[in-house]
Amino acid sequence: MVAPGVESWTDYSNKAGVGRTGGAAKVQRVAEHFAQLAENVPYLQANFMFGLDTDEGDEPVELTKRFMDLAPFAFPTINIPVPFGGTPLHDVLAASGRILAAMPFTFYYAPYLVTTIRNYDPITYYTKLIQLHEHAASPSMLRRRMRTTSNRAVGYVHRARTASFRADITRF
Repeated sequence: MVAPGVESWTDYSNKAGVGRTGGAAKVQRVAEHFAQLAENVPYLQANFMFGLDTDEGDEPVELTKRFMDLAPFAFPTINIPVPFGGTPLHDVLAASGRILAAMPFTFYYAPYLVTTIRNYDPITYYTKLIQLHEHAASPSMLRRRMRTTSNRAVGYVHRARTASFRADITRF
C-alpha cells in the first residue's frame, strides 16, 4: 500500500511532484502518476485536504471528483483541516482568530470543523464534503474500483471503505 498526499489542487503542489501545475492540469498529471504507481502497488490511497484557504467555489470538488473518475483504483481520503498546535496551519488560523476556542481538543477530528473556513459557511462546506463522499461511495465508483483489482483482499478493503464513507455521509 502507498498513500501519497495530493492535498489540494491549488496548494501544496510540491508534495505531488508536479511543480507549479494546478487545477485541471494537476489532476491529469497526478492521475497519471497514480496510474504508474498502480502498475506495481496493489493498493493506493490518495489523501486530500478540503477546506484550505485556497479552496473556493465548486472547483475543488469537481477536480477531486474528476481525479476519482480518472483513478478509481486509488481510494480517496478527504480530510478536514485540523489546526494542531505547533503547525503552520495552527499559527495562521490562530493569528486570524479562526480557531473555535470553545471546541474541546477531543473534537479535533472529522466530522467536526474546529475552524472558520475562509470561503465556505459551515452548511455549504458540509454540503460539498457530502458531494465528495457521495461520489467516492457511489455504487458505480465501487464497481469501477472492483474492476481495477484481482486481489481479493483489496476488494474487501474497497467494500469496507466504501461502507465507511457512506456512514460518514450520515454523520456529516
